[in-house]
Amino acid sequence: MAAASSASVVPQGVIREGQTVILRFGQTLKAITASKTETGRFGKLRFSMEQTLGRPYGQLFEIDRNRLVPLRHPTDTNWHTEEGPGEADNRSLNEDQTSQTLQYTEIVELQEKGVTGQELIDKLAAASTTFETKTEFSKAKWMKKKKAKHLKLMTVERPTLRLVAQVMFDRGPMKICFLRHDSLAMMLSRADVRPFSKVLVLDTVGGLLAAAVIERLGGHGTVVQLHPGNSPPKQAVDMLNFDEKTLSVLHPYALKDLAPTLGLRDPEPEIDTKAPLVPAPEQGEATSEMTVRWAQRQANREKRRQRRAAVAEMIQRRDFDCLVVATKYNPVGVVPHLINLLAPSSTFSIFNGAIEPLAQLFFDLRTSGNVINQHLGETWMRVHQVLPKRTHPTMNMHGASGYVLSGTTITNEAGPPSAAPAAATAQTGSDAAVTAATAMTADGDDQNGDRGEQRTTKRARIDEQGKGEDK
Repeated sequence: MAAASSASVVPQGVIREGQTVILRFGQTLKAITASKTETGRFGKLRFSMEQTLGRPYGQLFEIDRNRLVPLRHPTDTNWHTEEGPGEADNRSLNEDQTSQTLQYTEIVELQEKGVTGQELIDKLAAASTTFETKTEFSKAKWMKKKKAKHLKLMTVERPTLRLVAQVMFDRGPMKICFLRHDSLAMMLSRADVRPFSKVLVLDTVGGLLAAAVIERLGGHGTVVQLHPGNSPPKQAVDMLNFDEKTLSVLHPYALKDLAPTLGLRDPEPEIDTKAPLVPAPEQGEATSEMTVRWAQRQANREKRRQRRAAVAEMIQRRDFDCLVVATKYNPVGVVPHLINLLAPSSTFSIFNGAIEPLAQLFFDLRTSGNVINQHLGETWMRVHQVLPKRTHPTMNMHGASGYVLSGTTITNEAGPPSAAPAAATAQTGSDAAVTAATAMTADGDDQNGDRGEQRTTKRARIDEQGKGEDK
């Protein structure tokens, strides 16, 4: 019996029913559930995901007539060459399709006869009158283009945070506020998210920020996910196939309940916990199944109420270790209240697709006197093609990924700094944002909080010296 039960256990490194997997088809990534009833789609190609079950991650498949055929020996789809251009050159090549003697109708007939993609590519290369005269680099590009078209190869990969971020960015960058994986990594680093931390998260980017924090904690710590509406966004959380222990650190909490918890607004009337939350089945009409379902609903609602009460108590203690924010809304109104929930010497990082809200927030936090070591910067990333003797940046890629504001909280017992000169105190709105942007250094660092006052004092001394010389 023991041998039979152990043999039925699916190894951890293989694809199981109900898991989310990442399909890589050329440069295209797609997230899909591995199931017997699920159908995958890439353009006009259709195939069943049943063949992926029980296969290891990284398995290469060929899409053949709506079926997935696993390949034992992966085909070299990159066709890298380390040879130089040699004596051949491309001066006599013309882009007029006259060099290909194999006609379109003949290609279609070969495909209908069931010729494999590799055999068709070999026939196309043999039928080209200029293939042998090309340089090795040109041959490599030609082969890569033909294999991408005729070899319908697909790789099933394990979902990672980088792949999930790329999938969500490819689906629609506006839905996640143009948050790339490099900006996401910078946010986690600046906020010092680590295991056994208590992290406060405000996430309206599909749960991508919450998923990154959960993965970083590894099942040790606490994540309070603030969210608008009644339910938190968790698309990215579901894609990463977290186990129960890793997911146990997540505690959603609605923003509408935050103000009553902090005492900023009167709480709404509470439901009497002693009264039934769901009406009980009437006597005589209740069946055993209805009774069990009613009891289960009662237990689930009571469990959710207890979790909300525990999170509210945690928020009232105001001892979170770090704060990370990525939202499509203006962060100026809510972030100062969230920073007050952090313990002294805690860190925070706020992401936004535009610099103006973060510049205003930079100025507000600086004048409050409760934050030091502020940094406002933009991430920059460029993808490179890395091949022998032809490494260069890619020609097309997305150039912008928003801005990140980070800093460290302190305990300011003396209160906010003294009022600045009248010309400075009169600035509000966009003028304050301009002042914040001017006060920042080239890279946005604010290592010394009184740097602006030092400039004002120095300028005043210079003016006094000039008046003395005039006299």
